[in-house]
Amino acid sequence: MNAGIVTEKPMSMGRKLRNLMQEHKFLYTPGITTPLHAMIVVVWAEFPTADIEYPKRFAVEIHREFPGLPLYFNYSSNLKWHESRLTFDDIAALGYQLMHVSLAGMRATMVAVWDYAADLKARGAQAEIDFEERLIGHPMGAFHQFAGFPKIKELEAKYLPAEEVKKKYEQSVGL
Repeated sequence: MNAGIVTEKPMSMGRKLRNLMQEHKFLYTPGITTPLHAMIVVVWAEFPTADIEYPKRFAVEIHREFPGLPLYFNYSSNLKWHESRLTFDDIAALGYQLMHVSLAGMRATMVAVWDYAADLKARGAQAEIDFEERLIGHPMGAFHQFAGFPKIKELEAKYLPAEEVKKKYEQSVGL
């Protein structure tokens, strides 16, 4: 686990956090936690496996020293979640209030592009035709809508000379 506060000596993670703050000259007064809570917005730790015991121990020990301190969870794509079956609800129940799935968008995009390219290679034009049909009615199906093209046209009509807008679009095809 890497929270930036791990030491070789056994001590609670809350104490490690306090020690780290003192070491780096953060404003900290023993026995007064209000300024500390005002300074720390969230604590984020990285864990080595998808085993629930690491995030559970971290949450318990941090909350022992800093009750209610928000915790941030990285549902890291480097871990084997399919083996642990740890759910988002399990993580939330431990007191983690914020979470992200690292690299989610990039991995989903890579798989989709790979699958599309393999289908296109195998089936040619029919793969594109089938893909276009799947996009009908899909929230991402109308690229120009998604990209905001109608809004751009609206702004052009509002701020550009009418003759310039007319000239720009009267000979266009498809848009």
